[in-house]
Amino acid sequence: MNNTILISAYACEPYKGSEQGVGWNWALQIAKRNKVIVITRSNNEPVISDYLMEHPMENITFHYCDVPNAIRRFKKGRKGVHWYYYLWQYYCYKKAKEIIKTETVDYTFTVTFGNMWLPTFLYKLPVRHIWGPIGGEAGIPKILWDRISLKQKIIESVRAINPYIPISNPFYNRICKKSYKIIARTNEVEQVLPRSCRDKVVVCLETGASAEDCKMMKAKAEQAEATDDLVHVGQMIPRKMLDIGIEAFARIANKYPHVKYNLVGTGPEKHHLKELANEYGLKDRVIFHGIKPRDEAIALMQKSAIIVHPSAYEGGCWSLFEAMISEKAIVCFDVSGNHVLLTDECAELIPMMSHEKAVGAFAQKLDLLLSDKILRDRLGKAACERILNHFLWDNKGEFFERLIDNE
Repeated sequence: MNNTILISAYACEPYKGSEQGVGWNWALQIAKRNKVIVITRSNNEPVISDYLMEHPMENITFHYCDVPNAIRRFKKGRKGVHWYYYLWQYYCYKKAKEIIKTETVDYTFTVTFGNMWLPTFLYKLPVRHIWGPIGGEAGIPKILWDRISLKQKIIESVRAINPYIPISNPFYNRICKKSYKIIARTNEVEQVLPRSCRDKVVVCLETGASAEDCKMMKAKAEQAEATDDLVHVGQMIPRKMLDIGIEAFARIANKYPHVKYNLVGTGPEKHHLKELANEYGLKDRVIFHGIKPRDEAIALMQKSAIIVHPSAYEGGCWSLFEAMISEKAIVCFDVSGNHVLLTDECAELIPMMSHEKAVGAFAQKLDLLLSDKILRDRLGKAACERILNHFLWDNKGEFFERLIDNE
């Protein structure tokens, strides 16, 4: 093995997408060429232990830590997750200090959560630290602020100030200075990092796919019962701008009376979105499925014709990866992570614009795609090819190896 890498992966589970998949897959790819030690949350232990029973790996070990029970009980799902993450990183640092007393570690790597406004403390250890892939530079563009709440405007204002006065992560400048390398999700992230550290910044999306998953998901997509339905999979939060999707659908709904718009997920915007669908007379055609197991969500996506993704910013959306692998046509804003992941050859990309103009643009693209199956198929096949050529998990392992070899 070349090096020993100690990885902090707050979220890390096999068989999962999103953050859990990011932590798990980066660890596995790095372990192909190095000895890997992973520190993750205690609640990940059962599923990881079961996986290792079936798939033993000699060069990767897992250590588990968590905050004291008296504090842990205050975390309820996503509620309080950021404060909890702060505390967990401190206990992860303590665990790492114990490990390096008995293990020779060449690098530490903080991989999840990939957000520059949440801290890591591994940079304090006498070991070269790698941070990322980090995002968090983007916010809801001001051109869309007329449709968000006062609370969300305050959040967006803090986000805008953070690069200059790091309110949410007071350790930010220290982490940037002390890290050996910083992995940024997009070029936009690189541009807001302190100038003094940009020579150590490299750009790489955090998300990936395996060739095996691509083959399996593509086969399932081909077997799925095809419909002309629309679908969105993800949280119902302000930045997802799902009202744009519903209003765009309302403009073309009468032309395509057989089409439904499926929304998978939940969040604080759900009640508002239901009211909006009712207001447009689409109660029976905008279907709120709630949270579904990943396999069921993917199956619903594979039956649908078009992925509608009006998010105002993305770091590298997992559901878009799954849509691309499944050869689905995508309509989305041409912003941040979407701009890296997609091109005009494999998706209908819409420049950022005001809410009213965006509704019209999304409606126009949906009308175009619903009336042209050949175009949908062409975009879908090009999207799958782009994943296979540029975004396989194997590429992440090779990227990391080049990162630590170039000293």
